[in-house]
Amino acid sequence: MLVFVYGTLKRGFHNHPALAGGAEFVRCGVTLEPYPLVADEYFIPYLLDRPAEGLKVRGEVYQVDDECFARLDRLENYPAYYDRRELLIGGGGPGEQEARCWVYVKKEASAEQLAMEPMAEYALDAHKEKYVPRERRDASHVSKRTGPQLDDG
Repeated sequence: MLVFVYGTLKRGFHNHPALAGGAEFVRCGVTLEPYPLVADEYFIPYLLDRPAEGLKVRGEVYQVDDECFARLDRLENYPAYYDRRELLIGGGGPGEQEARCWVYVKKEASAEQLAMEPMAEYALDAHKEKYVPRERRDASHVSKRTGPQLDDG
């Protein structure tokens, strides 16, 4: 199955190791419909489940096996925290075909998140500068999610 990642699961980012052993990079891609991609105070990215709002979001498409897909579900605390949507993802370059991909979207958005300026891409330079790993976050933030063996985001 195909999965579109837009945040810390991309190549070079904090959670990319979760894709090791069970995922193969297919190509870069972009959502065909706009979605709000925002980041919280720890620079954890969230794709809000608000189609037709925000911007078209750039990310990466992976072919994943069942074991990797289950690992991603645990990381994203699906279905308790994130939901999955099957979205059409366009090619990252000319002539590339659209593909139906699973995408993790944040189930509920706060008023604060809805007021944030959306991003078209969660960029590596900003991630390296601003991202706060789980062990350095306020304990109340960590308690919002349960279960993932890896860091969230």
